[in-house]
Amino acid sequence: QNWPARLIVRDAFMTKESKEKLENIETGLLYAEWKWENSLDRVTASANPRQLERVPRGTEFEMELVYTVENVKQMEDDLQNLKKALELLEMDYLGGHGSRGYGQVKIQNLEITVKKFKDGKIEELPIDKPQRFEVKNLEEVITELCRKFKNSEG
Repeated sequence: QNWPARLIVRDAFMTKESKEKLENIETGLLYAEWKWENSLDRVTASANPRQLERVPRGTEFEMELVYTVENVKQMEDDLQNLKKALELLEMDYLGGHGSRGYGQVKIQNLEITVKKFKDGKIEELPIDKPQRFEVKNLEEVITELCRKFKNSEG
């Protein structure tokens, strides 16, 4: 069966601070840098220099994930799977050339907002959580989030 996705992953945009920082340093490119590498022909031993365009280390992006609750009982499993996916992403990389150390990401300053649509109105549900937290602290936030959401159903 084909079902609409419960998770929307929006585009990640560079933060204003990162843009300003990159505009004020000489990288040869706007918002990116050239990284020179060299490969060797294994038969002839001739050098093959090349350049790759990459995002400079330390550049920050903002992103948004939107999870739609269709089944409250399934919500906790889905959020636990999302937590695992974020942890795996931090252990892996985005984009190409990850074996060279490119594309490593750290997800930080997570914030959760819960909105509920009921009787034609959108209301925000308050949850007890830190304002900003890391992926490693997501477990306690998921537990609190599921408890509050289940209680609001009744």
